[in-house]
Amino acid sequence: MNFLRKLLSTWRGRLLVFGVLAVVALMVAGLIASARRAAELAKQPPSPLSAVTPELSSLTAQPAMRWTFPAEQPEFVAAPVGGDSRRVLYALRDDPFSAWSLAVVRATTGERIATIGLGEKTAVPDCLVNDARALCAVGGPDGPELFFLDLDAGKVVQRVTGTGAAAGYPVGDGFLVWSPDSPPTRFRTDGTVVWRASGDSFVASPGAHTVYELHKKPGADGEGIVRSADDGRELVKITVKQGQQVRYLGYPGGFALERGGNAIRFFDGRGTALPGAVSAEGGQRLAAVTMSPVPRDDRFDAGLAYRPLPAAPVPVVLEERDDRDVVVVALDPAQKRNLWKKTVSQRDASKIQVWGVGKQVLVDAGAGHCYAFAAANGSGGAIPCSPVLGTDGEDLAMLTYFSDGRVDTSAVVAYRPGDAVHQRWRVPLDGAAAFGGGLYGTEGRLS
Repeated sequence: MNFLRKLLSTWRGRLLVFGVLAVVALMVAGLIASARRAAELAKQPPSPLSAVTPELSSLTAQPAMRWTFPAEQPEFVAAPVGGDSRRVLYALRDDPFSAWSLAVVRATTGERIATIGLGEKTAVPDCLVNDARALCAVGGPDGPELFFLDLDAGKVVQRVTGTGAAAGYPVGDGFLVWSPDSPPTRFRTDGTVVWRASGDSFVASPGAHTVYELHKKPGADGEGIVRSADDGRELVKITVKQGQQVRYLGYPGGFALERGGNAIRFFDGRGTALPGAVSAEGGQRLAAVTMSPVPRDDRFDAGLAYRPLPAAPVPVVLEERDDRDVVVVALDPAQKRNLWKKTVSQRDASKIQVWGVGKQVLVDAGAGHCYAFAAANGSGGAIPCSPVLGTDGEDLAMLTYFSDGRVDTSAVVAYRPGDAVHQRWRVPLDGAAAFGGGLYGTEGRLS
């Protein structure tokens, strides 16, 4: 107290005390303001989530077959090859050596609406359905041929010769298709071209509304361009220095870009930069999806021989820290906050693959460690490392293969993600696939 009295007895001492008190007051005010902002942010509703694939009906109880094909049906029936919530396409032929045709079936009842022949093509067609129109790719020695179909009229509208093993998904009122040998091309339903990407490499994902293309220039800086998948409009252009690595991630609400360890920037679907960024200097990196397609199966000369992985419903960043396991972080960039963090069994972020199904984030950490987390709150956990067909929002329908002693076939297995993986049920279903929120197989519709 004597020291304080002496200090206050001089004008310099009083000035020093008042200065210290002012600094402390400013710090306290800053902490209070920061706490208020955090509280206000916590009260704000999160940005709305969009499902990257149609969600299935409840998987809690084992479903019965909703409908089956009539037993007297004469054709040899292959696996379902495409569909949406209203129609599903089955490939049919009279014998194992004849050409394929397509049965257009009503998804809710199994009623056949039309049958469409595909000429003398003998490879199994693969199809994308967009309302009453479809694009089917049929493989051949010179690459797939693309058939544009009117499903209600039951006819082929246009045929286009493609190159390479095609991949694609519906976009707008048409389709986006590409291959390792040809850039993404946005087709109308009549086979005409809306736009075609150019460049040296590309990234496109179902569920996202943008496409990234990289233009390399020998001996000079290149360009990275993000375009609207629907009409090809240029949304963002960046300079890419020689040897610089760029990571791009599209998601339903926008996209993110990271250049060579710099800050990760986020943009809305119109290409407008969002305030705030994630530092990429402390071990954080964008969980970017590569352009490398994922094999659909081992069928020879299949049309859509590669199925691109859907985007995650929310942007995801991976945090890599020394010798510790990687942390997966889901973000809400519009609100500038983390949604959740989860540690996975992997120390090398480059070995982790992230994609989506419904409103869930799927993570393959390698070495047999796979996970499913709800995009909104991170609930979930470990799952088997098997192909995921769909989700009802909590449980997953997954594909597994087995032999019945005579032939190899498949089954649909429902799992509840978690630390102790819980199998709910298992139903043998040859040719199992999911389209438009339904599970289908050679026998018919399961749910």
